[in-house]
Amino acid sequence: MSRLLFWLLMKTAKGGGMNMVIVMVSLIIWGDITFEQVPAKQQGAVKAKLEAQGLNENGQPIEAV
Repeated sequence: MSRLLFWLLMKTAKGGGMNMVIVMVSLIIWGDITFEQVPAKQQGAVKAKLEAQGLNENGQPIEAV
């Protein structure tokens, strides 16, 4: 189901936008997509959103050193 949602969003989104970033971040956290599946134009914003939540590109918590 989430793959269908992701596909529909990719087909209908014009220029992406913050809503698209939030959906992609959620799908990464849920494990339904990987960071590599995020379009190159959106990767910077998605990575920034993940890091702002204390997560790495895989949606896993960043471990403090």
